Parts: sequence; structure tokens; C-alpha cells
Amino acid sequence: MEQMMLFEQEGTVRDYCDSFLLLFDQVRNSEEMTDFYAIYLFICGLEPRIRNIFVKWHQYSYLKVEDVVSLALKIDTNNLHDSFSPFDSKSSFLH
Repeated sequence: MEQMMLFEQEGTVRDYCDSFLLLFDQVRNSEEMTDFYAIYLFICGLEPRIRNIFVKWHQYSYLKVEDVVSLALKIDTNNLHDSFSPFDSKSSFLH
């Protein structure tokens, strides 16, 4: 579990996501770690641009690690910076 607590993104978002999921599978099977805590660790380890989007959108409300990983990949792939809201005139949703 200590390795997960210190794990941070150093390369691409894809590499971080893949490595984090591998670590989480190992820890989930050998030690008690809730998805909620793993989500917290995942978001804390992301590069600041994507981490700040999660914080801004209050994405700590997800229940499964896999959902948060999927969203991080979508944010990175689509180069989003703010929100998906169609009601926000500055939203990446509209561009």
C-alpha cells in the first residue's frame, strides 16, 4: 500500500493509469483498500492540469477506480480544461 501512497504520474496519463490499475489490483487482493481511498490516491498522483479538473468538477464522488481512470483518459485524450457542461459558454463541451 505504501507504494500506491507515493505513486505519482511521471509519464503519460495512459502509462500512469495502466500502472495505477496494476498496483491497485495487487493491493486490493492482498490488503484492505477501499475504492474511495484508491480514487483519492489516484487523483492526488495525477499531473496538476488533470488533477485540478477533477477537484473543480468534484469528481471524488465516483465509486469505482475504473470509472475515475476512464474519465482521466477522456480528459487527457480530448485535451479538456474545464467542464463538459453545455450550459457553460467556456466549456470544452462546446469546442
